[in-house]
Amino acid sequence: MHGVCLDMKGIIFSTPMVQRVLDGTKTMTRRLVRPQPNLKGRYWRCDGIWGTDDGGDGQFYIEEICSDREPSERYAAIDKPAYQVGDICYVKETWNVLDKPNGTQEYLYRAQENVTGAIIKDCIAVTVCKWKPSLFMPRAAARIFIRIEEVGIERLQDITEEDAMAEGFKPVCCCSPRGNFMNYWDTLYRKDTKKQWDAKPWVFKYRFKVLTKEELQEVGNE
Repeated sequence: MHGVCLDMKGIIFSTPMVQRVLDGTKTMTRRLVRPQPNLKGRYWRCDGIWGTDDGGDGQFYIEEICSDREPSERYAAIDKPAYQVGDICYVKETWNVLDKPNGTQEYLYRAQENVTGAIIKDCIAVTVCKWKPSLFMPRAAARIFIRIEEVGIERLQDITEEDAMAEGFKPVCCCSPRGNFMNYWDTLYRKDTKKQWDAKPWVFKYRFKVLTKEELQEVGNE
């Protein structure tokens, strides 16, 4: 473990999304492209990533499409994604530290809470009065590690039903997985309309795999 990527990046997940990572229903995540590209044309499409193996610089490029849907050969470069294929990341989640009677400490995670808002530890219900924000979670407190398997870029509204399910969303009543993803996304950015669904922001989409302890140990031994 100590040999695993000293510069390993953290990736923040909300409590509901951590729970879906843990139950195996979430294997994708979308993150806003920052800054958003300043595009004047009407139609744009992702031209893919020009890898360094092909003489490129490893950045994503999007191409303007003419009104007749033909390529214009005008391109806009997108800042490189924060996470690259093969990166090992630790999941940053809402957390705290429990001081135990024997003088030791144990990490607690909000995603462990049951419906009563308590965490069961050694047959005792523990209630945390104040949680620490995921933003400040150190790697030492992490319990979930993921490997980035695929990286792509698209408009937020281009998400498919299949990808919405991979994001951890199911059909509920008359709302599809895609519709539930949309609703959840807008709750995250309810104070910033430029980042909401209707604004059609560009996003990086990451497909990832949760690593087992054995797989993480193998990485540390490489």
